[in-house]
Amino acid sequence: MNRRGASVVEYVLILTLLVVVSTLVSVSFKQRELFSNMVAAPWVRLSGLLQNGQWSSPSSSIAMHPSIHERHISTIGETPR
Repeated sequence: MNRRGASVVEYVLILTLLVVVSTLVSVSFKQRELFSNMVAAPWVRLSGLLQNGQWSSPSSSIAMHPSIHERHISTIGETPR
């Protein structure tokens, strides 16, 4: 076997190893739902910011929304009615 053939075999083995490792990693990420957790956890706080203007969950930041206050200039927040 010449050097060129040996290097081709080595490249094929390395490529096979990379494909197997990447497949195992992707299956593991899908089973553990890592990407969905990375997106869903920060989204709760972001949706609170979008809905109520506060960096917390929408249900806890509703008291801070200015439209709930009798005077619409308060930044402290009041308990919802």
